[in-house]
Amino acid sequence: MIIQRNPELERLFLERIVASFDEPLPEMMLVAEPVRTGIHLSDLMNVRQSYWKRALPMSVEPQTAQLFMYGRGFEVEVVRRSGLIPAVSKVKHGISYRPDFGEWPGVFVGPIELKWRRANLAADGEEADQYDNYIEQIRGYCALGETPHAKLIVNTPRQGQSAQNYKAQTQPATRIYDLEFTSEELAQTEQELLSRATAFANAIADGAKSATLGNALPLCREWLCGSPKLNTSAHCVECDKDLVGTWADKHTSTKAGAGHTVVAPTWTYEARCSWYVFCRPQLTDPARGDR
Repeated sequence: MIIQRNPELERLFLERIVASFDEPLPEMMLVAEPVRTGIHLSDLMNVRQSYWKRALPMSVEPQTAQLFMYGRGFEVEVVRRSGLIPAVSKVKHGISYRPDFGEWPGVFVGPIELKWRRANLAADGEEADQYDNYIEQIRGYCALGETPHAKLIVNTPRQGQSAQNYKAQTQPATRIYDLEFTSEELAQTEQELLSRATAFANAIADGAKSATLGNALPLCREWLCGSPKLNTSAHCVECDKDLVGTWADKHTSTKAGAGHTVVAPTWTYEARCSWYVFCRPQLTDPARGDR
């Protein structure tokens, strides 16, 4: 997989957006979005959470609902001002999929995905790690659509936000990337999607009574489950002091700590997912639970 920033497309995109403020905008009729049925590509990205959403429906959290509206509102404005053409929904292998856009007139025909982030874009060279979930979704579009090329547009209203300096000045920023996948990557992705779709359908049919099949589905991305919080640091009994960071692992190998007894740190896992107690991801990955 290759992901390459494209400054020229960024320039074209922003020029088009700026010019739209001096032009009459097209009227837009927002089509009602029906309740999703069947299997959608997005269901297969974090398939175990998707299972629990179906098996044990819960209301969307207010914070999640508001964030969705921010992103959706930005997408609507991009449609009105950029000239990008929304994609149409397609189905392959029983999996429905639709990237945000299917054409940038005069520039590109193929999957174009738009992402809105609350703060800070990935630094140059770190896109593959920072945008791994975006890339996985786009790779799915390419695999099902049988095309190796795609575009990714990422925007944030707060580039430059700093946890160390809350007064740091921020500003909107947009990055556009060219993506290219090998035929081997796309073939492997297609097979993985087929496998997940089959397992997902079987789990849904089985229901939530036992959740045996549902909790056998692949785990979601770790950040969706929650995060560990340090309760007590590692502690050296003989020195009677806490050991912080990597020093906890090194202490007994030093001359001063040789033969000492080190009590391991303890962690409490703070769940983020509404279905954490039903999913029990710690049974598959102990790091996703108290320890």
